[in-house]
Amino acid sequence: MNNETIGAVGINAVLEGIKNDVFSDLDGRWSNSLDAYGRMYKLEKGTSWTPNWYVGDSEYREILLNDEKCIMYFEVGDSDKSEDSLVFRSQCKAVFMINLDLAFPNSTIRSDSEIERDVIDIFRNNAFERFQITGIERGIRKVLSRINESVFENFNDQPYFTFAVNLDVDYYLTDKC
Repeated sequence: MNNETIGAVGINAVLEGIKNDVFSDLDGRWSNSLDAYGRMYKLEKGTSWTPNWYVGDSEYREILLNDEKCIMYFEVGDSDKSEDSLVFRSQCKAVFMINLDLAFPNSTIRSDSEIERDVIDIFRNNAFERFQITGIERGIRKVLSRINESVFENFNDQPYFTFAVNLDVDYYLTDKC
């Protein structure tokens, strides 16, 4: 399911566009098992946090991997840079929490490398000068540091795989979707 953010501006608008492109390519490849979200917000809980999607009307919903869907969302850095106060650059992560059995139901191997290949291929083909791929992170502890791990026990055990594609995203504060 493509969870859309209506009326997004700035970095959120650019991430919404990237998410829509990636969703349209990945959902068909992964047996229609993808739930895609735009920008994720970290809601603090003591010394840890949980990922949440802003639904509207001051309401948030936790973004959780389950046995029925794979998850994609974007984490945005806490500060952006600009050389001219017009174009801003944000360090972002496109986070994927995958149930490999859903993405590749007929595979007899752990398909984590195939997942990474598919995602990077799609990101590379949809960049349109909006972003640069700067790396990949793997594992729940690396991708989601300080996360409330009790929510995500066994997130790196078969059939689960958590990874992120690191991106430098360029945007204008006036961008709209």
